Amino acid sequence: MRNEADVYALRRTHDDHPHVSETPLTDVPTNVPDDLTITRTAELFKALATPSRLRILLVLSHGPTTVSSVVEQTALSQPLVSQHLKLLRGLHLVSVDRVGREAIYSLKDDHVAHIIVDAMTHATEQHF
Repeated sequence: MRNEADVYALRRTHDDHPHVSETPLTDVPTNVPDDLTITRTAELFKALATPSRLRILLVLSHGPTTVSSVVEQTALSQPLVSQHLKLLRGLHLVSVDRVGREAIYSLKDDHVAHIIVDAMTHATEQHF
């Protein structure tokens, strides 16, 4: 149970950070998830921990595209892009469809794009 000093400290911390939302997050689990969920979530964050993969995922967040288009838009080498896409496919973050000899990559869903956009917003906020 929180005492009044704890509540004051929490309010003061919140007041010092005006960018913190007043709306509570409703979908945050109240219990710590199981080990498998925590491990998979950590793997997701590891996948997002490289600038190259973030660039690739940002390109894919605009819609399906080819490897050569990803290479062009990110200025990364084709072998590096292919290596990252293989890892991202293995983590079920991107999917590939073949059209003839061409591979078209896309995000599996929009969750990853939302995570990246939220993280970039956080990174560009002024923290005092």
